Amino acid sequence: MSITQSIGQDIRSMEMSLMPDFKFQCANTTCLPFLNVITLNIEYCQIACLGQSQCTAATFHRSTSDCELFDNMLNQNGNLLGDVDAISMNVISGTRFPPGSVSVSTTRTAYYATDDIFINCSTPLTNVTIQITVSKTVGATFNGGFTTFPGGQINQYYIDNGTDIIYTWTIINGQTINCTISTYQIQAQYGLSGTSQPNHVDSYTTIIETSNGVTTVNSGYF
Repeated sequence: MSITQSIGQDIRSMEMSLMPDFKFQCANTTCLPFLNVITLNIEYCQIACLGQSQCTAATFHRSTSDCELFDNMLNQNGNLLGDVDAISMNVISGTRFPPGSVSVSTTRTAYYATDDIFINCSTPLTNVTIQITVSKTVGATFNGGFTTFPGGQINQYYIDNGTDIIYTWTIINGQTINCTISTYQIQAQYGLSGTSQPNHVDSYTTIIETSNGVTTVNSGYF
């Protein structure tokens, strides 16, 4: 599993091995989690680990949404205990901060703007969740969305909550997106009223799973 975070030009990534139905159990206090956070789901737990440079392993508890981050797990696999409520993950040694497979760009004018995500595709995609959040700080208004993913395989919708416009693309259940092109594009489009959108106020998160079981999580700002 490969986890990537892009913040402006600061790209962070790492690879993790996934162990469903196991949690870390230690006989001493040196391997207790250094941080516990509540996260929406396992993907956000992975991002939490990515954001902590000392994180070497994590456990996500489904029922409580508790995400435990560890920094002193010298023998992670030897400290595993079966638990159907938990999913544990190890950071694979030497894989932090390699390049990711997602890039972003943006277009800014005083009356119109776009935020674009480009996803490299070499292995069929079995799960796709993409979210772009546009700040309404200077009065952005929804003006459509665009994707080069094949028609009939992706759902697209948006929510305007008064503070942000949230664009979401998700794969339709049961679909697999074959790599008929090498790069897919996703674009959020919005209007402005004479003031250009500031940089680094719009954000994105992508969760991509391929047919070989590799999941990549990306997040950052435009």
